Amino acid sequence: MKKIILPFFCFFIYSNLVFSNGVCIVDNDNNIYFEMKSSHLDVNINNQVATIVSTQVFENTTGIETLIKFGYPLTETASATQLRWQIAGNWYYASFAPTAQDTILPGSGGGGGGAISNAQEYLGEFPLYFSLEQLIPPGLDITFELTYVDLLPYAFNLSLIHI
Repeated sequence: MKKIILPFFCFFIYSNLVFSNGVCIVDNDNNIYFEMKSSHLDVNINNQVATIVSTQVFENTTGIETLIKFGYPLTETASATQLRWQIAGNWYYASFAPTAQDTILPGSGGGGGGAISNAQEYLGEFPLYFSLEQLIPPGLDITFELTYVDLLPYAFNLSLIHI
């Protein structure tokens, strides 16, 4: 039985890592995003609680100075505890408040008539959104580091992680 569970468990974890990256949205209607240069996950599991630190580096390859909205796919049981970003060597921190987040994505058409965009489909039902108020110059790298906790489902003496 253990021989069957271990490969399944490993496949389950690694297949979900594909969806553990954020996205920097410039223009949702025209599918314009910053290019991701690197991504790193640090996962610490203590009983049924996973603490995940997700770090991505993006580059503004649009050729223009622009504002962005950062989006990250979370599960229903996940809760963000810290979001910070680095621009030109300086770290900035987001503040979280118990209010509804702004889910309107940047774009030229104001939402595209209710159609689901690629970003919305990728980010899923429970995304974290954060709008930066800083203009990002072309060619500049921006690093996002999101820390969040997730309550893991428990079955058959195993905690399963959905990243």
